[in-house]
Amino acid sequence: MATLTMELEKTKKLSRYEILLSKLAEEPSYAAVSNQGILLQFIIADPTSKNNGLVPNEDWNLARVKAIQLTKQDCLKIKVGEYVSWIIDRYNELEKTIFVSDVKNSKELMNLRNRFMEDLYKVNFELTKFHRFKSKLPIESRDINKLQFHQLEDLMAPFTLEKKKGSVEEKKAAQTSYEYPGSEVVFRGEKWTVVKIWENTELAKDAACFFGGYDLKPTQGETSWCTSSPGSYNRYFYHSEKGPLYVVLPNESNTFGNKSGLPTDRFQFHFPTNQFMDKHDRPIDLVKYLNTSMSELKEFFKPEFAAGVTEGGEELSIDGLGHGALGKFISLYGLDDLFENLPLTLKKIHIKNDNSDVNFVLPKSIFKFKNLESLFLKNCVDNIPEEITQLSKLVFIAFEGNKNLRSIPDGIVHLPNLLFVNLKGNPNLVVSEYFKKHSDEFAPNMWKGKGMLKMEI
Repeated sequence: MATLTMELEKTKKLSRYEILLSKLAEEPSYAAVSNQGILLQFIIADPTSKNNGLVPNEDWNLARVKAIQLTKQDCLKIKVGEYVSWIIDRYNELEKTIFVSDVKNSKELMNLRNRFMEDLYKVNFELTKFHRFKSKLPIESRDINKLQFHQLEDLMAPFTLEKKKGSVEEKKAAQTSYEYPGSEVVFRGEKWTVVKIWENTELAKDAACFFGGYDLKPTQGETSWCTSSPGSYNRYFYHSEKGPLYVVLPNESNTFGNKSGLPTDRFQFHFPTNQFMDKHDRPIDLVKYLNTSMSELKEFFKPEFAAGVTEGGEELSIDGLGHGALGKFISLYGLDDLFENLPLTLKKIHIKNDNSDVNFVLPKSIFKFKNLESLFLKNCVDNIPEEITQLSKLVFIAFEGNKNLRSIPDGIVHLPNLLFVNLKGNPNLVVSEYFKKHSDEFAPNMWKGKGMLKMEI
């Protein structure tokens, strides 16, 4: 079998597949691989075999199925690789490991052969590395016929097939398609395209460098992102360990980077660290962008904002709408979606707004937080639903500085444990006569709740 490759080269009239079959027929010891299905799987396991597109290369399991289904005419089109003989030798040597009188019919041999066939993907993987890196091995280790499979595995252990950088051709193609190894285009809209980079690999790091313009700075049409430097100062892995990077590129541009060829005005978002940067690596007002020029991306990024909602816990505190993941989420999508993701164990909801342009309606689903004890809403709500009166454990309520708030539910005064209601700074709020009758204003716009009134009796 060692001379099979030489014989294949000498013969011109027969196909390489036919020559292989004839050689196997001449050697009775190779009867075990006379089955066409088995033989074809060995052929495709050899990375140097050429199947002319008859068998897919990207899916090993599918390739095995397709190989077994090939017709004789299809087989004649196959170019048998240089390692097929070696694979056949390893398969037939299995008999030598069985010590029973009837080896060929033994159940143990059958199990070994089945395992060998199942592990053909490993054979393909190690042979691919051997073929690529053979020139880097010691001369005495370059003859595949002198190696058993376990020796091949040990020999190739230091080598990897992982691609680390995009090619020149891939870089050029990505200038218009935005498709680059180590990344994925996850959104294409009318005005914007979004590229996601998330894997902890050198190839993904290279993608981050490419989309950032290799840290050549905006003066050369590139960016100043800390993930764009090709050297030791690159911060890609610091970010990827926390979550994916998103590069946002315009579909139309008049200016392009000197090295990347990408549009000059591009952005990079990293939700876990709340970083939303322009080409200068300076923060942008993401809420403003998503409500204006990037509005087509608003729904796309919604899951990323929602991912910042804490599961479990007893407090929700937001010091500013537009600050932090939760603040931005509320500013963009309102409280309804946020409340869907909050734990029912909440005891405290405190939301302050430093942006006078953002207001929302308190969702009716507020009633589901049965353990809520404190509710503080400053400069952020236009309306308070009746459902708030179902929160019997409320001790403190503050609706402060809400210029568009005009009324509150009268039933608040009957909450059994409520001590205080703060209604300061709501210029358009009209407190009903019913509310006044059943409560006590002990200071301007500060009212005693039923719980406090009971304690005073």
